[in-house]
Amino acid sequence: MNKTNGREVDVRINDRGPFIDGRVIDLSVRAAREIDLVRPGFAPVKLKILKLAEIEKPPVFAVQVGAFENQRTAEDLKQRLEKKYSGVMIQAVPEKKTLYRVRIGRPDIETANQLASELRKEDFKPFVVRLN
Repeated sequence: MNKTNGREVDVRINDRGPFIDGRVIDLSVRAAREIDLVRPGFAPVKLKILKLAEIEKPPVFAVQVGAFENQRTAEDLKQRLEKKYSGVMIQAVPEKKTLYRVRIGRPDIETANQLASELRKEDFKPFVVRLN
């Protein structure tokens, strides 16, 4: 809303601008015309948020160290890995036979790749998987 004249317009904010100190929003020419803002170029405004955009979550990764049909084998590996690494988990995947995946969770791809490289030095055959 243009606080000088009370005229209002609904707009969608698509970018991070403006890049001029003291300004909170840049309008398209069409929106500026609707609130009589073209001539003066700027005015005090009141913003009312109608709907927040859904922000995409960053990807989350894990390093899969092993997959077993035997739950005890998976739990043994988990206990062994927990001595050195945090975030070790077992994911049970029920199919014809349940498969137990032993994974170490990591928040970003770079850290997950570093961990996989470290595990290869310990004779594991890990690979990075995206969890979301």
